[in-house]
Amino acid sequence: MQPKKFNTVITILTVAFLAAVARAGVLSFDPDGSNNFASAIDIQEFDWGVGSILAKNALESPGGSLKPVGSEFTVYYQAKLQGYQLPGGNSSGGAGLPIGSEITVVAGFKEKVSFLSADRSSAVIEVVNDADNFVRIYFDSWSTSGGATTYSQPNTGLGFSDGTLIFDGAPVSGHTTINLNNPDTNKGAFNITAQASFLHADFFPNLSVNDLMLTSAGTVQDFGQVKNGTLFDTLNQSTVPYVAGSNDLVARSDVNSRTELLPEPGTFGLLGMCMMLVAGRRRPRRAA
Repeated sequence: MQPKKFNTVITILTVAFLAAVARAGVLSFDPDGSNNFASAIDIQEFDWGVGSILAKNALESPGGSLKPVGSEFTVYYQAKLQGYQLPGGNSSGGAGLPIGSEITVVAGFKEKVSFLSADRSSAVIEVVNDADNFVRIYFDSWSTSGGATTYSQPNTGLGFSDGTLIFDGAPVSGHTTINLNNPDTNKGAFNITAQASFLHADFFPNLSVNDLMLTSAGTVQDFGQVKNGTLFDTLNQSTVPYVAGSNDLVARSDVNSRTELLPEPGTFGLLGMCMMLVAGRRRPRRAA
């Protein structure tokens, strides 16, 4: 193949490859589950309202410091959707939220203390792969839930894990950092990636579970407080909330979940073709 033609082919394949990869991060989401492309919106992140974190048995003693390096405990999280981040980085505000219903998230995952400072004010806590880890998103409609009493309730801590399950998955990697001496309200941060295992087709049209991962990044705020006092829904999913114990660490958190659409198999085929062409190209022989 002549050099000019070869370079043209490589350019075309490279552009096609980059275009396919560029789909990552833009998700078509139908917020009311009507399975209608006209009502679907393109989003890059789910923007959750200030939610609650509870690390069960994370403290060495009531009101004390975190347990030492190597200790494991389970962290729970719950919040209500307040908006989206749109392509281009703009916020939707409240636009695009379902009317007469709500979308909530609950999560539970095991973490292990991998670093603890000498004064026990700073820590790094890593996600541990565990069969019981989960991240679930629910859609709860007024017309099907029996009224607003089953919505997520700030005064009871209940209603975050009922309704229609639209996303199910599990954290596969991530970590949390804590700095109790930080003078700001934010006392820590976390970044956790979950792989989807179930997607409701009415809310995630034409999307396979193998395509989607959610990376949730947020801040840890106000230790000793949760959005709903010490009442927590996620542990038992019943009408009786879990009340945080003296060895539990509770906090508030502000979280965004970034959508990551994995490249389709054909994308990797394009990459392989480019590599094969480059590897197979021979330099012109020099005249003797």
